[in-house]
Amino acid sequence: MKKNLTFLIVIAILLTSFASCGEKREVVIDINSLAAEFDKIYEGTEIELVDITESEAIDIHYGIKGLYSASRIKGSVTISSDEYVVLECFDEAGAEKAYELLDEYRRERIKLFASYATEQVPKLENAISKHIGKYVIFVVAENTDMANEILKGYIG
Repeated sequence: MKKNLTFLIVIAILLTSFASCGEKREVVIDINSLAAEFDKIYEGTEIELVDITESEAIDIHYGIKGLYSASRIKGSVTISSDEYVVLECFDEAGAEKAYELLDEYRRERIKLFASYATEQVPKLENAISKHIGKYVIFVVAENTDMANEILKGYIG
């Protein structure tokens, strides 16, 4: 009887550990902190970014209305493609849609800049675009290596 009970306990422990291996780890990102880190990418450059906080402007410019609960967005005030978008969406489905819309936005920007500022096109082609859980990150910068290193600190 003791052997059977011990065997059942071991099996229960193993099943529990295997079940937890398949579970998704919920990612939590402090978007304000991440945005502050992204600001460092542009320090010492001629690129001047400004906060974009008006939800109407964000929704029209990026086409992401109703998909996010919080955002940190900065865009260039000059003829530059440099910008970053950090979104916390309501859920993963909204994040997936926002990710798709931002990629569409990126492709449209490539076409636009190809017509008058071709030196900006490589930055857009190499932009960082990530969808992690309910978060979406989009970074256009000359220094994408630095942006990727910053992201590693937040998402591993």
